[in-house]
Amino acid sequence: MTTATQPQVFEEIAEFLARFPSREDVLAFRPSAETQARASELLWKSNSGTLTDEEREELEDFGRAELLVRMWKARL
Repeated sequence: MTTATQPQVFEEIAEFLARFPSREDVLAFRPSAETQARASELLWKSNSGTLTDEEREELEDFGRAELLVRMWKARL
């Protein structure tokens, strides 16, 4: 469930962690197809210069989430 204060990508990560995944599951973790599509859409809009301020913030959240997941996987 996505809330107004929690970006979808972080909700997805929290749901995944709440299931106490194995090391293998963590290493295989990927965002949902819906989340990946949204990130692609925002990147396209960013490249074309048509992002709104709200979308720019959402895109930055995707970047922070990606960094978090990379750091997490690197420590396993």
